[in-house]
Amino acid sequence: MSSITSYFISTVSALRNPQGAEEMLKEKKVVVTSPCRTVPAQVAFMSAIPLAVVETTFSGLAKVFASRLPINQQQHVVDKWFNSSSFAVIWAVRSSIVNLFHGYLPDNEKQAIKFFRRETMPAEYRRVFSDI
Repeated sequence: MSSITSYFISTVSALRNPQGAEEMLKEKKVVVTSPCRTVPAQVAFMSAIPLAVVETTFSGLAKVFASRLPINQQQHVVDKWFNSSSFAVIWAVRSSIVNLFHGYLPDNEKQAIKFFRRETMPAEYRRVFSDI
């Protein structure tokens, strides 16, 4: 289960990327994005930060209540929700920092996790993320 904030950030990133939702990692080149795309995306990323914090809080409370239930499957779903929403906080913060400077951003959670772990990050991006 992906969190609501994660879905929101994915949608914003896909709309913000120069050619929409596509495999950024196959391109391996830095492309300049129009300010008409980056400025609204910046507002959306900045608004996603408090939303992700609120969603993480609720999912954390749900995780505590689910741990009291005898059903293991419910705990697994709530754990996925909590992990996704807590990663969405990091994803929103990093995307809001990098949004104005780079052409492509990861447009789904799996890509973002690999990207921020620097497993598949192009060399141009590694320099920026090493300071964050």
